[in-house]
Amino acid sequence: MKRDREDSDDEQLQSSRVRLGGDSGLNDTSDASNLDESDQNRDFTKPSGKKHREKTTFTIAWICALPKEAIPAVLLLDEEYEPLYVPEDDNSYYFGRMDRHKIVIATLPKGSYGEISSAGVAHNIARSFPSIRLCLLVGIGAGIPSEENDIRLGDVVISIPSGNLGGVVQFDFGTEYADRPFQLKGSLNKPPDALAAATSSFEINDQMGKSKIPQLLAQAQKKMVKNPSRYRYPGVEKDHLFPPNYPCKSEGRTCRDCDKNQVDLRRSGYRSCVDPIIHYGIIASGSKLMRNPLLRDELMEKYGAKCIEMEAAGIMNKLPCLVIRGICDYADSHKNDFWQDYAALAASACARELLGFVSPILYKKTSEE
Repeated sequence: MKRDREDSDDEQLQSSRVRLGGDSGLNDTSDASNLDESDQNRDFTKPSGKKHREKTTFTIAWICALPKEAIPAVLLLDEEYEPLYVPEDDNSYYFGRMDRHKIVIATLPKGSYGEISSAGVAHNIARSFPSIRLCLLVGIGAGIPSEENDIRLGDVVISIPSGNLGGVVQFDFGTEYADRPFQLKGSLNKPPDALAAATSSFEINDQMGKSKIPQLLAQAQKKMVKNPSRYRYPGVEKDHLFPPNYPCKSEGRTCRDCDKNQVDLRRSGYRSCVDPIIHYGIIASGSKLMRNPLLRDELMEKYGAKCIEMEAAGIMNKLPCLVIRGICDYADSHKNDFWQDYAALAASACARELLGFVSPILYKKTSEE
């Protein structure tokens, strides 16, 4: 995904510290008994007034590659805590509470992305916050639509295992042969049971029409005081899937010179609802920015992949992680930035609701720490 507008993104993250407070209107405090003792009798719908938390009270890491991905996460906090001093750690952190969980939000170093950078962030989190038990990698990715999977811009893909694949496949790590197909090397861990179980409950809730994702989208959009239209739904008229053999005529900026008659006719009909559709399956992770629809479709045929991204391979074997990606392009020459902000918000809203199905985690400090 193209890295742009980072200066304004950083400003938005800094200003959010002033505005965020207690009541989200969507809290679920039905089981506070597993929280630390100081919280057990507190009304979670009111700000705590606490300036910070001890590092050992945070149990969930939320990793974003870009500031534009972290902004929605911070906006969706029920309560934001003041910064903590984390010695010998170069990560950028935001701290707060979502539902019944104390969250560490971390971003990759500015201007960095990919497997190596994400692995460094995960390493620092594991070292600086020994209480972390679960991790969410949340942000944007490229969709892989097919006849079986009507994946559109603004939808969300969640990594789940399939066959012998753990949910994420590192598609460019392996051995290239002259006389036989490319052979994958190694494997990546599957999501932890706690997040896999929460995903099942989340899917059931969504299919029953009980999802609060639309309300979460509206909640975050309302908090965007600076440039309030930025994270809004761009419109179906800006969602164009072109044939793999039709390159962009406008250098991928606006597609203004592209022949709209080439747009995939299967997708010409509008959905009855513009809210994100959630898809579950394999996410392909690689070290290169993808603008090749032929390789995109090959990943779908080989592995059943529904999404392509660049950071998960560096995290899956370092932290017990689930990957959630909002679809912002189709990994072709027509990709542009129109959908990145909304896709990031859609992924964050999805992750925020999914956390509501994760049981609170009580961390007990050991004598070695």
